[in-house]
Amino acid sequence: MDRNEQSPSPPRFFFLDNVRYFVIMFVILQHVALIYSGYAQGHSFSQFLFSRIVNITDVFMIPLMFFIAGFFALPSIRKQGTARFLQGKVMRIWLPWLIGVTLVVPIATYCMYSMRTVSGGAIPSGYWHYWVSLMRDAARFHTGFVTSPDQFSHKHLWFLSVLFFFFVLFSALYTAAGLVPGFASKRGTGKVESGAGMTRALLVLGALSAAGFFTVKLFFRWGYQATLILGLIHFDPSRLAVFIVYFFFGVYASSRMWFSGGAVLRGLPVWIPVFLISFFAFEYLSFSESITLTLGMKFIITVLRSVLCLSMFVVILSVSHRVWNSSSPLNRLLASNSYTVYIIHYPLHAAAAVVLVPFGVHILVKFAAVFLFSVVTSYALGEYCVKPFPRLSVAGIALINIILFALVR
Repeated sequence: MDRNEQSPSPPRFFFLDNVRYFVIMFVILQHVALIYSGYAQGHSFSQFLFSRIVNITDVFMIPLMFFIAGFFALPSIRKQGTARFLQGKVMRIWLPWLIGVTLVVPIATYCMYSMRTVSGGAIPSGYWHYWVSLMRDAARFHTGFVTSPDQFSHKHLWFLSVLFFFFVLFSALYTAAGLVPGFASKRGTGKVESGAGMTRALLVLGALSAAGFFTVKLFFRWGYQATLILGLIHFDPSRLAVFIVYFFFGVYASSRMWFSGGAVLRGLPVWIPVFLISFFAFEYLSFSESITLTLGMKFIITVLRSVLCLSMFVVILSVSHRVWNSSSPLNRLLASNSYTVYIIHYPLHAAAAVVLVPFGVHILVKFAAVFLFSVVTSYALGEYCVKPFPRLSVAGIALINIILFALVR
């Protein structure tokens, strides 16, 4: 029987809300860079810039997001109980994912499909035909690798499918632990962890994430490898190991009352140089043409990647906790819409990139224009459409699909 354990409301960590929308900005930046990285031939600086943006954002963004999700999961399930917690995640995570992969993602992938097809000198098929083909592929409930950009996948919404799975797994573990005699009475009685204890825990976090990434890579090829399980969970195997570690580390940090009662991450004068050294070393090894990817070199790159991720994690959280733990009107606006922006930005920047194809301006100008358009438009839609009229917004995106069915033939 599920118990609704009433606990005092936890303190509001404004800096974590701010960090979340800060990361979403980098998510958009990465996605726009990914679009233009394929069109940067002949633009050496552009190629250099786009590859660096993708490489560095890939290291720190998502682990930080999973940590924050895990951090808030524990007080949430304590307050609501398992059943209400899961019900909330179905409505907040799974349902938007379902709407997104059927109505939002196809618009974005069709835009990119059209760009590839036209640049190859062919005529793209109509949107209706493309959408039906995509949904038929989804109905296969495929388990295996994603081998084509036009194969059904979750695209940017892979994060929601994995996050929902993590919440289900966490709920099961939490409920199972509650069956242990005496455990329920100890919930919510954790003490604030000392600065030394936090540092030790962070070092364990780095070691576990490196071990997980490298171990999984022994069985999969080097590089990103999108994978589906029954078409419902989309992930890269090696990164999944890192995400699991960071999510459950968030749960651990919450149980030890990190950032409460004056507890702060210490050692910033050490972590900043560690970040700078690991950043330049990782960037050099990632792109050096003289490096041979032997097993030993892969291990070194894995360790550098883990150290870079951990140091960025600490620096971002430590600095934001000290100087950005406030809720100004702008912070509230950006934080309250960050989730919506994450879901809807993808087709916006894909469509903007298609519109700018005929214009003969420098690729960096297009990159900047598409990024700014995506940020401003997605936040405006979130604030003035989705937030006040959520059901009408869903109907609106469905109507956009219907219009595309009729017009894009």
